[in-house]
Amino acid sequence: MIKSIDQSLARSHSNSAVLFTMTAVFFGSIITLATQAQTIANADLANGRSGWGETAMVLPYSAFEGADPDPVAVVDGGAVAHRLSQRITGLKAGVTYELAFDATRWVPDTETGEVSATVYVDGVICCEVKRSSRADLASEHIRFTATSDHADLRIEPKDTGGGALLIDDFTLASVDKLPGTLARRDHDVQLAIDGDNDRVRVACATAGMLRVLDHDGRVVRVVNAREGQQVIDIAALPNGRYHVQNAESGAILGRFVKL
Repeated sequence: MIKSIDQSLARSHSNSAVLFTMTAVFFGSIITLATQAQTIANADLANGRSGWGETAMVLPYSAFEGADPDPVAVVDGGAVAHRLSQRITGLKAGVTYELAFDATRWVPDTETGEVSATVYVDGVICCEVKRSSRADLASEHIRFTATSDHADLRIEPKDTGGGALLIDDFTLASVDKLPGTLARRDHDVQLAIDGDNDRVRVACATAGMLRVLDHDGRVVRVVNAREGQQVIDIAALPNGRYHVQNAESGAILGRFVKL
């Protein structure tokens, strides 16, 4: 059971912060803008439970299955419930933000069924995260509007039975600041589209994973990008509005419209 796994991980590490910077291509020119410093401490859980509250538990994924040493946060019930809590800082009142993280289920081999947790922002329920199999590793996208310069995030176990919800890789980005309003006349910032509306070019400061998200924030493409200029195939995407996001930092790299 999860409750019996050694919890002697990382008690004295300093917090890390995520500073989001957006880079966009506008009429062939590269423009960089820095958003306000929306900060999630220890967003990748590399420093154990640091920044996530006294009831947090962080373990390598290999403690549950496989050999992957990457850390995951454990949200479960039982005699000692493990939950996540953190004050997110650097927000702007009235601005809408999107919080994203990956989640999957773990249960002992002798058990089946769904596990779930409830996500709160400033004490208000934002959503319920549910997973019914170990194959359900997927991103959750939660939007909230800040009422001050900070927000209190809490993830509580709801129905985990003898198992747990495993969470990793938090990102935060301003929805209101998805590229747009860069031009003096408030024109949308557009990424360059090549060919017969089937490729888009994105400037990448470093190599890494990119996500293409639709207008509702759903991930529709994932691309391993190289440093420099990356060409993304969009031929299979339906017409609509999209934006490209750095999957690790949450930075928005630009917006395009497929017609």
